Amino acid sequence: MSRILIAHATVGGGHTTAAQALAEACARRGLAPVLCDYDELIPAWQRGPVQALYRWSLGHAPALWRAYYRHTNRPAAIAATRLLARTG
Repeated sequence: MSRILIAHATVGGGHTTAAQALAEACARRGLAPVLCDYDELIPAWQRGPVQALYRWSLGHAPALWRAYYRHTNRPAAIAATRLLARTG
C-alpha cells in the first residue's frame, strides 16, 4: 500500500478537518495516509506566538490576519517572511 503524507497546521480547526477529510478520501482509494501536524515540527518559541497571534487577530483584528495571509500566500517578498519560512 502506498503512503501519502498530508501536512496540516493546527491553527484554526479548518486545516485539521480538511486534512482528516483528505486522509479519509485517500484511504478509500487504497492509500495509507500519514497525517503530520506542522505545528509539532516547529520550535515552541515560534509555535506559541504564532498560534496566539492567530487567535487574537481572528477575534480582534481580522483585517490584520487577512493582510498577513495575502502577503504570505505568495513567494516570499521580504527577509522576515523568508526567515519564518526557513525556520519552519
